[in-house]
Amino acid sequence: MVKFSLFLLFFFSSIYSQQLSSTVSSNKIGLTESLIFTIKITDIDSNPSVDIKQIEDNFTIISGPNIGSEYRFVNGNRTSSRSISWTLIAKSHGSLTIPSLNVIVGRKTLITEPHEIIVSKQNTDQSIKDLFLEVKVSKDKAFV
Repeated sequence: MVKFSLFLLFFFSSIYSQQLSSTVSSNKIGLTESLIFTIKITDIDSNPSVDIKQIEDNFTIISGPNIGSEYRFVNGNRTSSRSISWTLIAKSHGSLTIPSLNVIVGRKTLITEPHEIIVSKQNTDQSIKDLFLEVKVSKDKAFV
């Protein structure tokens, strides 16, 4: 009976030990700047499912989902985590919100916290003035 109780304790602690966090690279950006929105889940071995259609109301997704995995073995203890990130650009200036998202991990549904992003209006001339491009050609002649 004791072995069975220990098994149940270990089993349920491993199921309910998953933790979810969501972060943004910056809470204040300019209209032409991008930010990175990341969801990280600990103690997971498979890719979670995230519906991000709500983000597209205020932001344009220019990259993602980018998925990263981390596994650690320290003193016999194993930990793992998965990170999913998207690079976003705001569609308008003002106070925009990345809403709470449902993250499905197996049979569990975890919910992220909302993030408020302050998007400042940037003068178009200033953003073009900051652009610099340098092109170097390695050979004098090109062959077709």
